[in-house]
Amino acid sequence: MFSLKIKVNRLIVIKNKIRNQIMTDNELYAIMTLDDLLIEQKKIKKTASFFNILTAIMIGVAIYGFIKKGLEFLGPSILLLLFVVIYFKNSRKLKQIQIAIDARKENL
Repeated sequence: MFSLKIKVNRLIVIKNKIRNQIMTDNELYAIMTLDDLLIEQKKIKKTASFFNILTAIMIGVAIYGFIKKGLEFLGPSILLLLFVVIYFKNSRKLKQIQIAIDARKENL
């Protein structure tokens, strides 16, 4: 009975952390099930492929603008930097999820 109370209290603390968004990604991945982790991995892979396509388009536009207008055309270059930052953030999340999935598979 005492063990059940501890588990319920732990779940309440986790729920409050999620609600207040103070839980780190690693803590969140540690409590997710394997199925949830696989779903999250698919979402991030879809987002990463979308940003890869967008980045390729922006590189093309930046090169075209640089050839046609020279250094006046910096707008797409700034957007390209934003896409690169988002891509690295997603790749870091994907690595964390993969580590959590591997840990879950070892425990099975």
